[in-house]
Amino acid sequence: MKTIAETLEVARSNILERQKGARPARGPQTRSGDAELSADIRHLVDQRPTYGYRRIAALLKRERRSADQDPVNAKKGLSPDEEAWVAPSAPQRAPDAAPA
Repeated sequence: MKTIAETLEVARSNILERQKGARPARGPQTRSGDAELSADIRHLVDQRPTYGYRRIAALLKRERRSADQDPVNAKKGLSPDEEAWVAPSAPQRAPDAAPA
């Protein structure tokens, strides 16, 4: 147990509590306003599917500033791994017919 704790650089008590189930693993945190923020991000991504997350974040910041709303914490609301950041897939083109 000591070798594992030293390798992982965690306390032995932490490993024991995790094994016993006394300390559950932390899950995702949700705060008030998250759904509204995701909807705003989704709206911007739908309008501009070619924009990256930094440009969308700048647009969101500009919109919120003009509406006299609080700015969004970049580390919290602007992580690009959320579903709201995924642009809709482009329609697939049918392959061109071979020349005769």
